[in-house]
Amino acid sequence: MKFWQKTFLILLVVFVLTFNMSMVIVLHFTYEEELGSIKDKAIGEAYFLVSSLSTDFSSLEEIGNISIESKRSAFKSYSTYYKQKQVFLGLYKEESMVESSLPEILSDALDLDIEKGVQKIWTKQGEEGKYIVVMSTLLAPYDEYKLCYAYEISMLDASSQRLMKMAIGVDIGMTILLGIILYFVLGRLTRPLIQLQKQAAKISCGSYGQTVEVKGSDEIADLGKQFNEMSQTIHQQLGMLQEENKKKQLLIDNMAHEFRTPLTSISGYAQYLMMAALDEEERYEALDYIISETERLKKLSHTLLYMVELREETLEIEHIDSHELIEKLHKLFSQQEQYKKIQFIATTEVDQFKGNRIMVESLLINLVENGMRACDEKGQVQLSIQNEQEHILIEVLDNGRGMSEEELEKIQEPFYRIDKARSRKMGGVGLGVSLCQQIVEVHGASMRYSSQLDKGTKVVIKWGLL
Repeated sequence: MKFWQKTFLILLVVFVLTFNMSMVIVLHFTYEEELGSIKDKAIGEAYFLVSSLSTDFSSLEEIGNISIESKRSAFKSYSTYYKQKQVFLGLYKEESMVESSLPEILSDALDLDIEKGVQKIWTKQGEEGKYIVVMSTLLAPYDEYKLCYAYEISMLDASSQRLMKMAIGVDIGMTILLGIILYFVLGRLTRPLIQLQKQAAKISCGSYGQTVEVKGSDEIADLGKQFNEMSQTIHQQLGMLQEENKKKQLLIDNMAHEFRTPLTSISGYAQYLMMAALDEEERYEALDYIISETERLKKLSHTLLYMVELREETLEIEHIDSHELIEKLHKLFSQQEQYKKIQFIATTEVDQFKGNRIMVESLLINLVENGMRACDEKGQVQLSIQNEQEHILIEVLDNGRGMSEEELEKIQEPFYRIDKARSRKMGGVGLGVSLCQQIVEVHGASMRYSSQLDKGTKVVIKWGLL
């Protein structure tokens, strides 16, 4: 059974029980109040008749008319008058009936044992109706006479039954009306929950990013907002995971390709050495190519291991002397400056800054090396370290071949090379930029590339003060 159906049944049952109990209580107290009022009226009228008959009997004795017939006649006038008002009277002398208009069922069941000066009241249910009976003795000296006063209350019971039937009709009508109202109200209130259920089912089937329409500011609306936020977060996280998987797959594909190329060459030249009759110069050339490809594989594997360690190891921050760093770079690239006639210029306005020394050296070596690869003979690579307000500004500028916008977008992908043949020839493995990006990120810095074809490339790193 669904939630709204349970709520519907519970509310309907609670309403019916509460309404019925309330009506029963009201009808009961109304009936008892009416019955009490009638009893008070019967007692009052019975006392009035007792007083009147006692006075009449006294008047008859004063005129000397003391016969039982005269007393019966005086009583009969009251009996005839009250019978028209559905009041029945009976006059008894001790245990004998003098005169009576009482129904037979009352006459046969009267309890005449009553003390003098005392009123006795009870109700009696007969075949023809229900009565309130009041029994009392006349006033002295006529207290041997007993008056029975019977008031029919069948009309009260009939009225009570009509009210009960009316209440049942109202109960049925109200129950139907409430059921219709609850059906539409609960349907409207639970509609957002049903939408949430449907969208959640779609998400469970893999259709992420589903949202629901949110109206109002109640708890269900808050739940809808949280559901939308959760759905969007899942969609974004899934997109990130898918993108990450694509990058990992691309990395694996590129790795397989990068490893396969030198391995194929090494295998081919090794078989060539074994099977062909070569002179010393040809053998030396084949061995030199095998060694160069082996070195490239070694450099590739070392770089990959370093990138893995970079993700896992804890960053150790220390003070780095800028002047010592520049001097080390000059010594490292001095041979390339002489061999390729590429000028390397490095300047610093900062004495020292914070970072991991090994990572920073690897970062700058890769950037300068990439700049030199991009330059032809008599090219120029400039490195500058400047102090700029809340961060250190590191710039690497070359006047080499440059890159197009499409190449700039792919430059940070692992194994991507702008000129693959030239990069392999120069010993590159296509991981330098990706490695640099990771080093920058672990230091909480940012790196931006700008380039123009045939004009050069500029790398700007904003290094925090840490």
